[in-house]
Amino acid sequence: MTGKILRSILPLPPYDYNRKYAIELVRALERTIDELRNPNVNFQGLPDVAAANSLVVGDVFVDGGFLKIKGANDIFSGSFEATASLGTVTVTTP
Repeated sequence: MTGKILRSILPLPPYDYNRKYAIELVRALERTIDELRNPNVNFQGLPDVAAANSLVVGDVFVDGGFLKIKGANDIFSGSFEATASLGTVTVTTP
């Protein structure tokens, strides 16, 4: 697969109506089409599987290059640390 972005074929507007508006509309449509063709646009900054234990059901995360959705019965290991007035407790699960 190439990284070349194909330009959309949208006609130039005729002079019979508000040409400035139509040109702006064409630019907006082309920009939207370009964004939709780029698979990374809507999936930036997703957490990794390492953070999955802190996500809620329905959150999307990345696991080995695949997008996954956290389910209600999914179990992920990890560690949490809590501090109380009596001291510090660290619980780690395998």
